[in-house]
Amino acid sequence: MKKIAALITLVLSTGIQAAHDRDIYDLMYLPEAGTAYGFTSFGFGQQKLEADNSDFDLEVEGFQISQTLGYALTDRFSLDLDINYRDLEGDPEVGEKYDAAKGVSDPTVTARFRTVDEAFRWDLVGGAIINFVDREIDDGDANNVQGGHSFFIGTELGTKTENVQWMVGAFLIHNLEAETEIETPVGDGTVEEDSNNALAIRTALHHRLHAKNFLRWSADALFTEEIGNDREEFIGKEAPESNYQFGLEYQYAASEDLLVRLGGHYQIFNTQTGQIDDYTGWDAYIGANYQF
Repeated sequence: MKKIAALITLVLSTGIQAAHDRDIYDLMYLPEAGTAYGFTSFGFGQQKLEADNSDFDLEVEGFQISQTLGYALTDRFSLDLDINYRDLEGDPEVGEKYDAAKGVSDPTVTARFRTVDEAFRWDLVGGAIINFVDREIDDGDANNVQGGHSFFIGTELGTKTENVQWMVGAFLIHNLEAETEIETPVGDGTVEEDSNNALAIRTALHHRLHAKNFLRWSADALFTEEIGNDREEFIGKEAPESNYQFGLEYQYAASEDLLVRLGGHYQIFNTQTGQIDDYTGWDAYIGANYQF
């Protein structure tokens, strides 16, 4: 029995042997102290909503440019800033096209602290979405901000070996009260949304195809609660949602400091209202991760 136990221990320890070096393709990316890094991507996609009444069917399509810049202050702690530009056009079954979201987003600040850095990795992650500009809807056309601040905190854990990585994470999001200024041909007004909470879950699997070529599989979920506001006769409450996203990404490590990415997602939006029959979407993108 002792020999069998020793053999099992040897096999398991070989299978989970840690790759302690920091690589640009890491799922739980955290570079060495003093490293500056960035992620840049360009993507396009479409969302399609089919309602119980076909007059309310809607398609939204367009593109997004995303940019992240960060810095590792220590081997265990990093800070980064994320921002994007969106140009999304809504095309309803009845009525004219409009800008569903157009412009620069609110910036997101994220901090990552690594508590365990062995074969098993465990990170604490937190941050905020900081709102500087009012959310505005002008005759249907909307900008690309949320009208209020948000805070999030969560954790990620996973493992890394030479050829395989996996990660799972969960985050609690608290959205503070938000305001939206609405202008219509029949009058203007301001809608104040109540504070609310959401839960985000992330999972990913990363494996080496050959040498510098990798695949990253992901499955994410976002659960939001009902959101009330002070103008229910004008807008109405937003029903709770459970949104799911499934992704596949090809990666090529051009060098130790450059990772090229090509991928896409399929999205399912479940809204707890009987007025929507089907609500799905997809996107495709190309991007690069770099460090210096």
